[in-house]
Amino acid sequence: MNKAFLSLTLLSLLSLGACQRELDTPQTPQSPQPEQLAAPSGSAATSGLPTAGAEPGKLYIRVRQGAQRLFRDFAFQQSAASSARALQALPEQMARSLRSISTETLQPVFPIDPRFEKRMRRAGLDRWYVVHFDQKQELRSAMRTLSAVPEIEYAEPVYPMTRPAGKAIPTDLPVARRASSEAMPYNDPLLSDQWHYHNVGKYHGSIASADIDLFKAWKVETGKPKVIVSIVDGGIDLTHPDLVDNLYVNEEEKNGTPGVDDDQNGYIDDIHGYNFIKDDATIYPDKESHGTHVAGTVAARTGNGIGVSGIAGGNGTPGSGVRIMSCQIFGAEKENGDSPAAIVYGANNGAVISQNSWGYPYKAQITAIPKVIQDAVDYFIKYAGCDDDGNQLPESPMKGGVVIFAAGTGNPFFTTDTAGTLRAIEIGADAIIKATKVMGIYDKDPQKFKDAKLLSKVTYDQALHDNIRVMDDTAIALAKDNALPIIVCNMFKSGNLYKIVEGGDLSSCSIVKN
Repeated sequence: MNKAFLSLTLLSLLSLGACQRELDTPQTPQSPQPEQLAAPSGSAATSGLPTAGAEPGKLYIRVRQGAQRLFRDFAFQQSAASSARALQALPEQMARSLRSISTETLQPVFPIDPRFEKRMRRAGLDRWYVVHFDQKQELRSAMRTLSAVPEIEYAEPVYPMTRPAGKAIPTDLPVARRASSEAMPYNDPLLSDQWHYHNVGKYHGSIASADIDLFKAWKVETGKPKVIVSIVDGGIDLTHPDLVDNLYVNEEEKNGTPGVDDDQNGYIDDIHGYNFIKDDATIYPDKESHGTHVAGTVAARTGNGIGVSGIAGGNGTPGSGVRIMSCQIFGAEKENGDSPAAIVYGANNGAVISQNSWGYPYKAQITAIPKVIQDAVDYFIKYAGCDDDGNQLPESPMKGGVVIFAAGTGNPFFTTDTAGTLRAIEIGADAIIKATKVMGIYDKDPQKFKDAKLLSKVTYDQALHDNIRVMDDTAIALAKDNALPIIVCNMFKSGNLYKIVEGGDLSSCSIVKN
């Protein structure tokens, strides 16, 4: 059974992974999920998500099982609002409802990749469509109109996406080549300034060892080329000297005929990824170079004497390091692409990790992950690295994938613990993993007392009232109110996180729950 976990590490990342058995704590979130707001049997559900902040004139719909062909035929025929003939081919109520909101286009959210048609249909991705209609139509009213159509199962708003504010500013490399008081493991001139990797406390106000201990991790692994990471973000600068050697390359398209879908995946000339804004393979850096920044953090070439070091950018030898795939969803100001399709594209084209540093605007007040995103994430988790039947591909490093979301709130008054717990509740995670430097929760400080005992289970109230510093009190209270288990484990024990996420093995950690 696939389970979603949220991992809160010193990197402040939310990771979703596959697990084969359920935790024995039932999940009872306080806030109703969209599926709990379903209409009576035989009619469609309208999303419980707010329409404030949603895009006007646009809705996602999921059609009922068995109605795909009818909608697919219509979507293929329809290219503009004037396609009256296509509407005539639809059932009367459906055609009437689409006309009433002045429907302009109806298109599949997830184009079917012929190589993986069985699994895409098995996952129900062929049931999702985006409806474009007159922007003057009130969204909630349009949702109700479409929900009355017997062939439509579900309707929800489409939200514009946001990314962290701030522009990545290039550094003058000659100026940046300054000596460090400590020897660096690689010759990248800015590595000594990447304090979040290895903090020696040289910056004003910084605390030594407040970092991710990357230098220790590098002794275990520096990144393998078979691991492809899809960067669902702004477009990557494909000419950047610190990234160019670690780019994902679609060899069939690179060596094929321009303007032809040589690998028959449904996307033309997608050599390094795809632009989900323009719906073509032209990838360009976004306005704030955020995609390039994220790609650099993941896989900037390590040990090449240029710029920064990526977390998994290799060890300086030719061919080392993970490969980065650009799935562009941000460009110029207010340019937004199709993030659900971008996530699925990564799974279908070799990626086993999907990196997402984006969210939704605060004014949208979203309290649950949109269903279309959830279906895309679930598909990536289950099928990345697999063939059409769900078997691991020989060339893939793993069966199934990992989806990562940045865990910030943008609010300085909330800790990373609280931010991570909020995101975990919103996405309906089965647990939050507090990956730290110790095995779990002890009855006393294991750094000071050799007889300290590891506690396999602690209640929320114990964590709150016994001064057990699992997380801050706000995060624990949120977890308690939403029956969200907290798993505390050692992030530096090899294979520990994998055992928890993939196999549900909690023998080497502690869990907080009732």
